[in-house]
Amino acid sequence: MADRGRVVLRRGLDLPIPGAPAPVVEAGPRPSEVALVGSDHPGTRMTLRVAEGDRVKLGQPLAVDRRCPEIRFVSPASGVVRTARPDERGRPALVVVKVESEDDRSDLPFEGADVEAVEGLSRSELIDRLLVSGEWASLHERPGGRIPGPDHEPDALLVCLTDTNPLAGATGTILEGREDDLRVGVAALSKLTAGPTFVTLPPDVDAPLDGLPRVRCFTFDGPHPAGLPGTQIHHLFPLRDGRRVWHVGAQETLAIGRVLRTAEIETDRIVALGGPLVRRPRLLRTRIGADLEQLVQGELLPGDCRVVSGSPLSGRLAARPESYLGRNHHQISVLPEHDEHAHSGWLLPFFGRKRRVPPWRRRLSWSTERHGTPSAMLPLDFFDSVSPLRLPIGLLLRALAAGDHEAARRLGAEQLVEEDLALFSYLCPAKLEYGELLRATLPTDARRPT
Repeated sequence: MADRGRVVLRRGLDLPIPGAPAPVVEAGPRPSEVALVGSDHPGTRMTLRVAEGDRVKLGQPLAVDRRCPEIRFVSPASGVVRTARPDERGRPALVVVKVESEDDRSDLPFEGADVEAVEGLSRSELIDRLLVSGEWASLHERPGGRIPGPDHEPDALLVCLTDTNPLAGATGTILEGREDDLRVGVAALSKLTAGPTFVTLPPDVDAPLDGLPRVRCFTFDGPHPAGLPGTQIHHLFPLRDGRRVWHVGAQETLAIGRVLRTAEIETDRIVALGGPLVRRPRLLRTRIGADLEQLVQGELLPGDCRVVSGSPLSGRLAARPESYLGRNHHQISVLPEHDEHAHSGWLLPFFGRKRRVPPWRRRLSWSTERHGTPSAMLPLDFFDSVSPLRLPIGLLLRALAAGDHEAARRLGAEQLVEEDLALFSYLCPAKLEYGELLRATLPTDARRPT
């Protein structure tokens, strides 16, 4: 691979949560149910295209974006619709499909193509293929963190092949044997923008991307959140003067490459099953939207636990009726549940409620215990000491806590999404969820034409 740039970040924090997955991929149980969970797509209002009892094929639209019907959310399996909950105010859409067949697929109106043929496609032809296959929902736009409109064109695009979240899977293992899909996917994505396409990789991973026009590769090295798209966009192509940047993850890029190369929708995902209560932390091959209760059955140690779809810092609670793997989630995090209420827990941000002991003798308690209840924010300087962003994070968090949206935007809130502030929520002695506060400051409609 050609030379690539290197970005080394010193600030951040890697949480040593026990139960990191081994770099081994095994086949998980095939789910009997899969689901489309509307809350996995912030800011998107869905209109259902199916009703309970309907029989659907793999790749058939289950819902469309209410403001942009060209954006389709397709079924990851063929079977019968068991639940079809419409999108209403305060309650996102939910479609559950009982899996019946592995072979009943919707035919796509195009043929597979190699990388040279993909490079010969026009931008509009490529967009049509991503829309009809449902892969357009893999793209995210900054500012806003929402699915972009097909009538937009970004100033740059980021293909993020890194993940520094706690308990995340090894990128090299996930990409192994998928070189053709990766190259076709990156070649296709680079045609969506006239600007640069950045591909970010861990230090120990290579990729066959030589010769692709406008593709620039970088290594990102450092503690979490060095592997998040928000951090990388901030250092490679800062959002200023009205810039728009789209980004897409590693497995989503592979799925885009596969559907363009073979004209078959890829529904498999490799997820990292990890956490203190997991018997054998490892990588599992499963399906988008898989039933997590079924997936973790027999995998956990005794004790009350909380199953999270996604990162333990920013994932979604996997509880009924939304106990399904998120479309863009690559982790299943299992943490011990703790119900004991702690008084004055704000005195100990995250070291537990034991007596004060020297830092080198402290034993961290990796559970869901909050060590206190939400209170007024304390303007502490350690927020800035763990932030790799060139933003006044302490002031930004204080503006969010005070509900001062205008000040938060001036301080750079629109460059971020919920996952970018998850580490600060974890460290905050006041127990504030800054991601929830941030969402109120972000643009309300990412698909409004410029």
